[in-house]
Amino acid sequence: MEKLNKYHKWNKVGIVMLIVLFSFNNETFAQLKPANAIYYFNEYLVNPAIAGKEAKVVKASLGYRQQLSSFAGAPQNQFLAVDYGFDQKSGVGLKFNNDKAGLLRQTSVALTYAYHLPLNEEDRLSFGISGTFTNNRLNESSLIGDNSDPDAMDVNQRKTYFDSDFGIVYHNKLITVQAVFPNMIATLKNNRETEADYSTFFTAVSYKFETDLGLLEPKLTYRGIKGFKNVLDVGTNFLFNSNNKNQFNLMGFYHSSKSATVGFGITFNSRYSFTGSYSINTTLLQSYSNGDFEIGIGLKL
Repeated sequence: MEKLNKYHKWNKVGIVMLIVLFSFNNETFAQLKPANAIYYFNEYLVNPAIAGKEAKVVKASLGYRQQLSSFAGAPQNQFLAVDYGFDQKSGVGLKFNNDKAGLLRQTSVALTYAYHLPLNEEDRLSFGISGTFTNNRLNESSLIGDNSDPDAMDVNQRKTYFDSDFGIVYHNKLITVQAVFPNMIATLKNNRETEADYSTFFTAVSYKFETDLGLLEPKLTYRGIKGFKNVLDVGTNFLFNSNNKNQFNLMGFYHSSKSATVGFGITFNSRYSFTGSYSINTTLLQSYSNGDFEIGIGLKL
């Protein structure tokens, strides 16, 4: 009986340690390394002011990311984003995100409204706000142990919480400047002061250059993560010239978190698109993972 009690004691401790470990791993993976699609493929994923940027056009994108690792339960992410522009001045959007790491799963759904203010024939200032519902759950089917353990049950009893993101964009044919204030409610109310790893701000600036071979668009982003050093991303995208509706692009980024990303994209008939990318892990994680890959598909109607 004494051995059995010790077993249950250590099994309980193990469950708690796994929950803490994978909670930290999941948030770190999601915030230190957001979806590569945010840089060029679909900026609406990070900035609500992008929603409905093109009038009378429905844009949808679906993506999947997987960390390449030898251990089970390595982080993975799926996202779905749809937005529509009613006219030149307003748009709406819907985003779905699902993060999984180990025993934990975080699911969020966001609804967005954006207003686009024309400044003149070329310049426009856009504002957007998203309301996000987020739910955290423990995958009981993958739990090795007692599913009735109070510490395990407490995770699934957490309530769905609400937060909001606000974004602004200034853009014309050549330059785009962005600023995003994510997790506004949590930050203003300071009700997550004991937590870390969530995004605190996002800024970006990009400029387009016409060349003989195609369009070059360098981009600089700077983003904040609570509990970590701010991350600087420097990279560029090159869209090759094409005489038809099919296009090909190459992308590359260096991150101050000591990682790098390379990717490509193909657009067919100006409506269907496919993108793929690979990221080398940060220096501290290279002993545990070979990096991660991401694929995405898009549709424009």
